[in-house]
Amino acid sequence: MARILITTVGSYGDLYPYLAVGKELRRRGHAVTIASSPAYRAKVEAEGLAFHAVRPDIDLGNRELLAYVMDARRGSERVVTISPPWFERVTRYRRRGAKRGRHSDSSCDLRLGAGGAED
Repeated sequence: MARILITTVGSYGDLYPYLAVGKELRRRGHAVTIASSPAYRAKVEAEGLAFHAVRPDIDLGNRELLAYVMDARRGSERVVTISPPWFERVTRYRRRGAKRGRHSDSSCDLRLGAGGAED
């Protein structure tokens, strides 16, 4: 049995696919933790998966912020501009836990920077 940490920061569109993957991995006998914004804790735990809070602690009720980052023309640019420190913290947490043997470092991550997205 592997201990697997899945990290995701974003909207429900980012979270739901990882919930499906996490549930299947759990069904196969693995211990799965999803690390995401505290706003998603109830949703993750309702699916029977472990949860670990990471930043950003987004407020799903903040319609002004959501409209700002979901803007059709400039939303992606805005996310890239405001998000790198959060992604760096998530990556550090994941790697530190893997190094200490707490979980597998097999989770997908997306590195965002001034040059755009990289696999």
